[in-house]
Amino acid sequence: MTTPRLHLRLLGHPELRHEQEILKCNTSSLRLLAVLALDGPQDRLTLADLLWDAPTTRALHNLRMTLCKLRRTLAEHAGILQEDRGLLFLDLQRIHVDALQNAPLRVNPPEFMAGHRTHGSERWLEWAEQQDQQRRQSRPRHAQPFQQLDTSHHLQLQAREALENDQLNLAQGYIEQAMQGHITSEVLYTAAYLTDLQGHAQQAELLARESLAQLHPTQSPACIYALIGSTYDTRGEHQAARLWHELALEAARRVRQPEVFCEMASFFIWHLNVTGNHERAAALGNEALQQGEFSTTTPYIRNSLAIAEAQLGRVEQALNTFRSQQQHQVSSLSIIAQVRSARIHARLGQRAQAQILLERTYPAVQRNEEGRARFEWATAALLIDPATWYVQASTCVQNVITNDSVIMAEYCRVSASLSIPAGRTSNTPLTLR
Repeated sequence: MTTPRLHLRLLGHPELRHEQEILKCNTSSLRLLAVLALDGPQDRLTLADLLWDAPTTRALHNLRMTLCKLRRTLAEHAGILQEDRGLLFLDLQRIHVDALQNAPLRVNPPEFMAGHRTHGSERWLEWAEQQDQQRRQSRPRHAQPFQQLDTSHHLQLQAREALENDQLNLAQGYIEQAMQGHITSEVLYTAAYLTDLQGHAQQAELLARESLAQLHPTQSPACIYALIGSTYDTRGEHQAARLWHELALEAARRVRQPEVFCEMASFFIWHLNVTGNHERAAALGNEALQQGEFSTTTPYIRNSLAIAEAQLGRVEQALNTFRSQQQHQVSSLSIIAQVRSARIHARLGQRAQAQILLERTYPAVQRNEEGRARFEWATAALLIDPATWYVQASTCVQNVITNDSVIMAEYCRVSASLSIPAGRTSNTPLTLR
């Protein structure tokens, strides 16, 4: 990747440079660039409301004029400022932003946008102050009592461990305690992840955006971008989600940290499968597996890769990939790998093998708290042998919530296609409508 020729300085006196030439940018343009660089894709109304204290019509007019002037200033580089499906965003591969880079710790870090925070809308001034404070709060390590920091950090780690073991209720307890102490970007990220997993996408997005605002400038925003993308996926808004996932991928490639890349990829591959881009999902999955083995993300990548392989007709590859997951210690991963394998066996006419996998996973799915695993099992059961499994499938997903709207929709579609006799028991035959 070529080195960006445009440079946006936000720490200290802000300026936009093309190589060594300082480009003439007014304050509104610099503020607009700062928000897009640090907060990612934004709709016009949100930007206008943040940047100007004015009636909506006037604020939107100001935004249009600012965009027009900025594009003229950028000239042949105006393509860094992009708009897609109602969202404005920067192509961060073509512009270097100092506030997004890994900077050495300094006792007195430069002020955020120095000299440009004496006037403007109250909302923007508050946003800029928050950006400045987040870069200063972590500088003196004694800014918060050590015990308080340690406790919140410990609770957040406990919550992540509980999540990795499908103990959602336990994770909820830990994260609620952590939120009572020193709220760091990591605490907010874990809270957002759990909230999205529970299907509360809008609340999860708010928590993730707050995590982004609290993020230390030496840390990559890639995983937070990916999580925000996931919240849009949860709501079925896949076009908006794609923009966030692409931003996450760009951010992950910049830092070249394998663990960050794999966590980002675990979100993006799922999105690519859901939107039917199985070739790219498989390619990204294989790229992620080459980064190394990470217990918190690699198993999820393998399951998503196997789903992509199955959709591409690479049946043996898919079964082999799923097979490596079937004995995984995390129950939800094991269940999903086995029931997805069962669906493949059923399509191949190997119904006895499919039934064995359903029977083997049924006790585990009854104990599992993870909503997606329960919907995956119930859907597979109805597709493979509804006459045997209808009651168990219905019970399995009763009052269950998941952030995977796709598997929920598939379950509802399959269930609705079955004719259900009154007083249905596990021995009553089912017919297709």
